Amino acid sequence: MSMCIHQILIRLMMSAGYLAINVQLNNSVDSSLLGTANGLAMSITALGRAVGPTIYGISYSWSLKNVEDTLKGNKSLGFPFNEYFAFLLIGLSSFFLFLLGLRIPKRFNKRKINAEENPLIIKAS
Repeated sequence: MSMCIHQILIRLMMSAGYLAINVQLNNSVDSSLLGTANGLAMSITALGRAVGPTIYGISYSWSLKNVEDTLKGNKSLGFPFNEYFAFLLIGLSSFFLFLLGLRIPKRFNKRKINAEENPLIIKAS
């Protein structure tokens, strides 16, 4: 039962994250470029979903091989390169993305409205 709750919470947080990214993306471009921006974002997302598990899977496999070599009597590389290496990489990349997210300008919090797109806005000339 607790695993179901755990999975629900993970999916909820992932959905909230994707929603926040899409809102920020749509607020950052003009409406004439929305299709291009969303297409590019989806392509980068697909690339990340394909490459991410591969990179972290290979690093985890390599770190386990390092631990296995230690059990055979070979010299170990030590803490950062043992079975925790892939998780350390995930943590570091998450922290880097967090710092990158702090640099998002506040102007993306509101949608751009052009007078040509919205007839209710009257231009003062």
